[in-house]
Amino acid sequence: MLGPEDVAEWLSEHATGGRVGLAASGTWGRGTGNLAGLALAAPDGANAYIDPTALTEDDERALAEWLADPAQPKAMHDAKGPMHAMAARGLELRGLTSDTALAAYLALPGQRSFDLADLAVRYVGRELTGGEATVGQLTLDTGGEAEWANALAQRARATADLADALDADLERRGAARLLADVELPLVGVLADMERAGIAADVDHLADMSATLGGEVKEAEQAAFAVTGHEFNLGSPKQLQEVLFTELGLPKTKRIKTGLHDRLRGAHRPAGADRAPGPGVPCCGNRDVARLKSIVDSLIQMAGVDGRIHTTYNQMIAATGRLSSTDPNLQNIPIRTEEGRRTRQAFIVGAGYETLLTADYSQIELRIMADLSGDQALADAFSSGQRFPRGDGLAGVRRAARGGHGRAAQQDQGDELRARLRPVLLRALAAAARQPGRGQRVHGRLLRAVRRHQGLPGEDRRAGTQGRLHRDDPRPPPLPAGPGVR
Repeated sequence: MLGPEDVAEWLSEHATGGRVGLAASGTWGRGTGNLAGLALAAPDGANAYIDPTALTEDDERALAEWLADPAQPKAMHDAKGPMHAMAARGLELRGLTSDTALAAYLALPGQRSFDLADLAVRYVGRELTGGEATVGQLTLDTGGEAEWANALAQRARATADLADALDADLERRGAARLLADVELPLVGVLADMERAGIAADVDHLADMSATLGGEVKEAEQAAFAVTGHEFNLGSPKQLQEVLFTELGLPKTKRIKTGLHDRLRGAHRPAGADRAPGPGVPCCGNRDVARLKSIVDSLIQMAGVDGRIHTTYNQMIAATGRLSSTDPNLQNIPIRTEEGRRTRQAFIVGAGYETLLTADYSQIELRIMADLSGDQALADAFSSGQRFPRGDGLAGVRRAARGGHGRAAQQDQGDELRARLRPVLLRALAAAARQPGRGQRVHGRLLRAVRRHQGLPGEDRRAGTQGRLHRDDPRPPPLPAGPGVR
């Protein structure tokens, strides 16, 4: 444990040159946090614990300069949360060369949890003792500052050693550049986005909540009038009883929940006609009720600054896609009128000039273009051209040839994209799991997609010069084109 006026000297003696492992304790979330302790594991084997509340001005200045030095390499486990706690004290973390949680996510994409203790056992054969990590906080079974400091120092040392082991693993897998060039720079970007938040028109959301609440009540009464009694429309089991037992609707196949697939038809898009059909209760209120719960959660999540500070997760989806939690800003419908009205609640906000929305474009087709080795498709995406929505590979191919052709109708295009998306993803995942069959899988898939899109015969040949080979352990390269995450 470093006492007052010891920080600068310790950093100068032990924490310069080689990579230093860091571990933080405290609480964080929603773009802010509180830093309770910081442990450092130096490359020469020395450990230190710093109590942020006991720092002198000289200590704090020395620590701030060291943390912000981009030339001083550092390693941390799941660094984005602690970065919020540091920022709340005016500390900036730079020079991060490894986030061991992110590195493990790239090395083990099928794993759901990337707990430091589990990874330490797996990669460096070390069990962490004396403490247990929870989200944003270090909880110890025993009291005392010395035990607290020792447990945090163990985590810092495990992080430093784990970073070295994961660096070697990612090099073997060909994913070291993905961590260094994409994932690590993104940590700081997402932390800034979480701190900034997004302004919300709370009055607009409150009006929507009241309107949707009235629609839910109307739909409930319409359903109760048909059945002659009240029941919980939010309960799939009760709804199944009403639809199939009381009203005698024909049953369809059972899905994995044990309910019938016909229940999916009860989830009508919000805004659709909610009048009950002959002998069938109106079930559109399930979507309206769901949307109302989303709107209510947004109202509750708006901070005193009038902004919503969601959390962006890099390590949830195995595909690498970002997810949003607390609140989830990705589950707001976009194809319904009510969903679009909900999105109108997000505004520019005072002190800002514009509101940016971003998403990747035709990611599955970009991956297909890269993995298939089809040069025309790759060139089309690399050109930065925009392709008509719904045209898919046909539109890409026409653009590559310099032609235009007849674009698909919007509704047909949306349906085609929805049908092709899971097929593409499943085929790509299967090919990645069986590299020896990758060329054949992609060749057949590309031919099938092109036939479905009505391409002329000379364009139906499979681009089988793929990047997946039996003896090549490297993962496929990143898709070409801007805006791909």
